[in-house]
Amino acid sequence: MWKIGNNFGISGKLFLHICSFLRHRFVRIKINGQFGHWIEPLLGTTARTRLRPLLFIMYMHDIVGIELHDKADRLARLEARNIHLDIYPAPAFITFDNALNLSKDIAMKSWQQKWQREATGQLTRQFIPQVGTKILFPDCRQIGISYCRILLNDTMLNDDSYRTGTSDTPVCECASERETVEHFLIRCHATNSLDRI
Repeated sequence: MWKIGNNFGISGKLFLHICSFLRHRFVRIKINGQFGHWIEPLLGTTARTRLRPLLFIMYMHDIVGIELHDKADRLARLEARNIHLDIYPAPAFITFDNALNLSKDIAMKSWQQKWQREATGQLTRQFIPQVGTKILFPDCRQIGISYCRILLNDTMLNDDSYRTGTSDTPVCECASERETVEHFLIRCHATNSLDRI
């Protein structure tokens, strides 16, 4: 709080009022109509107050180096402005289902960004570009294992075996090109056995 006061030039009675407002507050959670025990929060402000968006903006002002900070800052300022101007009210509470959906959405977006920026797993990303994609595995265990090995870019084909040092050559038995997954499944006529994947 002292840092916020110094950065924004807030002092005197106003600063003491804000500090008093934030101290000795108690909250409880409501899930499915039932309330939890009262607790004193270590962070945050009381809901449904006009001071809440302002305090949030003041707190977030000095946070730097966080991914998507500028976008989050713009959205927070817009949200605070809309609440302050009574364009729409501040939410009094959030349901458990809404909190779960919000958490899931944030996690999925974060995972997607990490997945897109990851240096490894490029082949797997070509097959599964979207985080959260449900993968259906075949009933046949042998085919399922081959499928997993393809996704992990770790097959028993010559191209992968040569890369790991277990084969002398990356070239296919048909001698036309490197024995990659694409070659094996689409272009190679020398074999049609999945045992080699």
